[in-house]
Amino acid sequence: MEPVTSTERWIIARQIGREPRHLFAIALRCSHGYPQVTINYPLRIEKGTLIPFPTLFWLTCPYLRLSIGRLEAAGLIREAEQMLRATPRTMETYHADHKKYIAERWQLINESDKEQLVAQGMIKNMLERGIGGLTNHRKIKCLHLHYAHYLARGNIVGEFVDHLLAERECRACLCGEKSRE
Repeated sequence: MEPVTSTERWIIARQIGREPRHLFAIALRCSHGYPQVTINYPLRIEKGTLIPFPTLFWLTCPYLRLSIGRLEAAGLIREAEQMLRATPRTMETYHADHKKYIAERWQLINESDKEQLVAQGMIKNMLERGIGGLTNHRKIKCLHLHYAHYLARGNIVGEFVDHLLAERECRACLCGEKSRE
């Protein structure tokens, strides 16, 4: 986990086409040296109240974002959910992925914010919502977030996506260009 410099913040903004929110660290870089996956702080403040931010890992690579967007448009979320239901072991692995994600997200929250979450009665919410904020750990919300989690930590859905990608990064780096997504 690397801290984010102001230059990298600018690059990430160019990669995703907007200013990044809740940016905490860089989890992974591509072979060109650009941020590929970032880590977001698990909470945001709205009107003085802490609100869970569901996406811990964010895929910033424009090439991968576009490629995975095409997979989603082709209906691969449904196919990935069918893959999960194919065997009990696959679903068990997916549940374990959610548990690891929840644990890492909780570890990133500072003590002061944890105390505020307790005061707000939000602990159950934080400890039940898995990858992408899902409460139903049998569903898939988005392939992008699973792939980002896969690249950073490992994830069965991300592994499924990885096998579907023709290439895992751009040949000519697009990371300094504005996202075309």
